[in-house]
Amino acid sequence: MVIMSSLKSREPGSLVIFEYVSGGGPVSGSASAGLAGEGLLMAGALFRAFSELDGISASLLLRKDISFPMVEKNGRVIPVNPGEGVDRFISECREREFAVLIAPETDGLSGVLAGMAAGTGVRLLGPDPEAVALSSNKALLMKALETNGVPVPRWCVAREVRAVQDAARETGFPVAAKPLQGTSCEGSAVFCESTEIDLFFAAPGNERAVLLVQPLLRGDAMSLSLVVSRSGRARLLAVNTQDVVIPSEAGSPGGWRKFIYRGGIAGVEDAFFSRRGKWGCPVLEDLAQRVVSSIPGMMGFVGVDIVMTDEGPVVIEVNPRLTTPLAVAGAKAPWNPGKILLDACMSDSLPFDLKVPRVSFRKDDPLDLVF
Repeated sequence: MVIMSSLKSREPGSLVIFEYVSGGGPVSGSASAGLAGEGLLMAGALFRAFSELDGISASLLLRKDISFPMVEKNGRVIPVNPGEGVDRFISECREREFAVLIAPETDGLSGVLAGMAAGTGVRLLGPDPEAVALSSNKALLMKALETNGVPVPRWCVAREVRAVQDAARETGFPVAAKPLQGTSCEGSAVFCESTEIDLFFAAPGNERAVLLVQPLLRGDAMSLSLVVSRSGRARLLAVNTQDVVIPSEAGSPGGWRKFIYRGGIAGVEDAFFSRRGKWGCPVLEDLAQRVVSSIPGMMGFVGVDIVMTDEGPVVIEVNPRLTTPLAVAGAKAPWNPGKILLDACMSDSLPFDLKVPRVSFRKDDPLDLVF
């Protein structure tokens, strides 16, 4: 009753979009330029989409030192100082009917912010805070997917250098190691030999790192872009390739290798829809639903990172939010991503037969990809 009452006092159709990095969450200089650019691209795509909808009044929180293209019709930018974005977002959530959150999974930040926003009574167009928290923790996610029969790599959680050494010897080099809660490839490492593990833990800040350790899978790095209805039904919107490379030589100052994410191609599903047999889109659609069913409360846009191996797709990560491939493809599509998101979260309805344009993108692409 409290939430219903508070909703009556809000402006109908009012919506706030908050992307943590570009929206003034961290203090100036504490987040990488790459994350800021990619985050703004996602937020900008949704801002443009919602601003074009009748009956929606969309606002975007944006750091004062970031320039942004003008948006006509129903959109406005709210300038914020670095470090003040979270407080302003929560304040806006108390006044708005809807909110969209895009935040990094690092240190559980996205789950914390989702919980804070949900506590205001605003209608979050995205997963429940519990779903965000589960999918943002790689160990909890692997366990949930494994329990539901979703193919995942062998995995273990290792604390400190000796445990990682033991896990790597058991798995066999090379191994991938990732922080339990991280965004993109930040903090990840590839260990090809034992000495690289020693060098990693000798680096400042890594002494007590807790890592998810998995074998390095051979195959094509890909992702699935989904929209999930309020009742948990998943619809596969796009199949995307990912341009992820591992340098042949150790590229870090400490002497271990790192994953480097450079971009990809959105909307390559035509090649999969035409294959009704092994690893075609029917298989990926079934996989998408099994992933979503493993995470109670999942809703809205979701990205699923997979490796397409010779034995089939293997799930690596789940991103409980809009991801870059759907942002750039949706900006070029004849349909409106904002309407897709509203329909899924509020009306429990999913789209049919959407044509997703094929779009190449780079991680550091400018905003003209979506404007």
